[in-house]
Amino acid sequence: MKISRVVVGVDGSRASRRALRWAADEAKRYDATLVAVMAWHYPAAAYVPMATGGLTPSDAMQAATELALAHVIVEELGSHPEVRIEQIAPWSSASQALIDQMEPETLVVIGRRGRSMMREILLGSTSRSTLHHATCPVAVLQAAER
Repeated sequence: MKISRVVVGVDGSRASRRALRWAADEAKRYDATLVAVMAWHYPAAAYVPMATGGLTPSDAMQAATELALAHVIVEELGSHPEVRIEQIAPWSSASQALIDQMEPETLVVIGRRGRSMMREILLGSTSRSTLHHATCPVAVLQAAER
């Protein structure tokens, strides 16, 4: 199978950090581009109607998300990783942001957090939604034990 892009969801959690490291290893293995995605949404209580009647996300939220994503990448992969990295911080749900990146020759990687016996056997909403809409291979990794 030809993989040219490895897309990984990053939210700063231990599970997503493990997924980022694993995805970087896969990107290196396939000589593929690593696409790190950190989705964000503007808190519902903070929406402010504009004169046009529409709603717009905050530039400050966008910048903060881009900075947080870059910070996690450097913490986990170092300042000079051995793979090509593209960083994406869309205004979207996490699952939709990953679905939007699906195309041929893509592998999507998601970390999941299982914190209890019940959560160990169930997928979270992001994993479930992403898998449901998958048009390419998807790897779901459990958070490493402490």
